[in-house]
Amino acid sequence: MGNRYGEIPGDRTVVVPFNDVAANAGLDSMIFVAPFDCEVEVDIMVGANSASHTANYATLTFYNGGATGTDTASMGAFNTLSGTGGGGSLTAKTLKAITLTDDALDVGEIIVLSVAQTASGVALDSLSVLITYWPV
Repeated sequence: MGNRYGEIPGDRTVVVPFNDVAANAGLDSMIFVAPFDCEVEVDIMVGANSASHTANYATLTFYNGGATGTDTASMGAFNTLSGTGGGGSLTAKTLKAITLTDDALDVGEIIVLSVAQTASGVALDSLSVLITYWPV
């Protein structure tokens, strides 16, 4: 009979909640498997304000991990660095859209989230990732 889920019209959104990501802790996690060929949008949200800083910051990178979750093709990133090249602070309970350079996934490809902390880093309290996807 096949997978007809991709034939249902409209966007779908999944929310991937994390416990707090401590200021000195990293994270590598598979967060989404494409159920069919699709395009995606990614937003993040934190439960408490996360200030930007010139030296202590977090970088969140979203990868297309391929079918095994081990590939490292960057889809897009955001960091809490202040100043040139930085994304700035995050406001509690406010969605922050991630600019993706590659928003297409083939069926079975996996999105991987990597959080890297620079210097003392920054806490990401109650981090949530929202992935909206639709068939292509």
